[in-house]
Amino acid sequence: MYQVKELKYLVGETLVAGLNNLGDACGTGDALGAPVGLIWYANGLVKQMANASFTSINDANFVVGMESPGGIVGAETEQLTYTTLGLMIDATNAIEFKSPAASQATCLSEPSVAYPQGLALGYQMNLGTASNPNPVPTVTTLRWIPGHPPALLKLPAGFTSFVPRCINVEGDFVGFAGGPQVPATFYLCRSGNWIRLFASIQVWDMNKALRSVGTIITGSAGNPDYVPAYWDGLMPDTQIPPTLVPLPPGGFWGGQANGINDANTIVGTCYPSNPNYDRSTGALNPDNVAFVNTAAGSVDLNTQIHALGWKLQSAVKINNKGQIVGLGIHNGVSTSFLLE
Repeated sequence: MYQVKELKYLVGETLVAGLNNLGDACGTGDALGAPVGLIWYANGLVKQMANASFTSINDANFVVGMESPGGIVGAETEQLTYTTLGLMIDATNAIEFKSPAASQATCLSEPSVAYPQGLALGYQMNLGTASNPNPVPTVTTLRWIPGHPPALLKLPAGFTSFVPRCINVEGDFVGFAGGPQVPATFYLCRSGNWIRLFASIQVWDMNKALRSVGTIITGSAGNPDYVPAYWDGLMPDTQIPPTLVPLPPGGFWGGQANGINDANTIVGTCYPSNPNYDRSTGALNPDNVAFVNTAAGSVDLNTQIHALGWKLQSAVKINNKGQIVGLGIHNGVSTSFLLE
């Protein structure tokens, strides 16, 4: 059974996004409608940054995300503005490294021999100017090494855009790419080779062994089923088919895989069998259930806690110690949690 710890900020909603192997988590809080970047340390200390959203934290105590003056709490990556700045923060020494305007740092690796403080990826959108906006914004992919300005990530021929989503300790990464000669979908860059993750509509995380997790759609266009899946990046093919992640018992019709650790334990959210459920988006719903999947099968995480007043809706990340962070409802209020 797990112990539940609430990851909170004052009285507003929190959205946890990242977890390192030390049990430190990061995310975003709501300060009267403005975002606040938050780090919840395992020792109970909480650090914050106004007008920021944090997406990832590693064992070297580096954090990435974006600074968004006047931004929206929980803003999606597509909602960049002229004033949005990608962030990499050395949280130990309180040093900020900012990227150009209209950018975001989306993912951060764990430390390695090649990158002792981690390697971050992100992107910048060419929005033009407020008086002369670009009608078709273009995307430039960026890579950060701590202490250095962001550099351009070279894309293969035929790719015109790439938005990174996750990166592992080896520096391999996954993101959404498109171009006139390539299908618009998610791709794995494995040791410099670009491999299509077939049928992927979302990919959220990847472990050291190149197994990535996300979502595919089954069913019909008018009645889609969002189903959790993983892709085995060690396969030698130029496009990798998905493998479905089984849902826990209880009549769930679909879900999403959000996180994976190096033991191949997967966490995510699953959707209830409810005729009133909106199946057109697969968005988080009060009836959603957080789950964990191991070699033994999938389990509703709500059956693995004794804490009163909790509804665990979505498990977001799992680290190599087996700790899990996610989103839920505590005594009627939307918040974030840590299971250990």
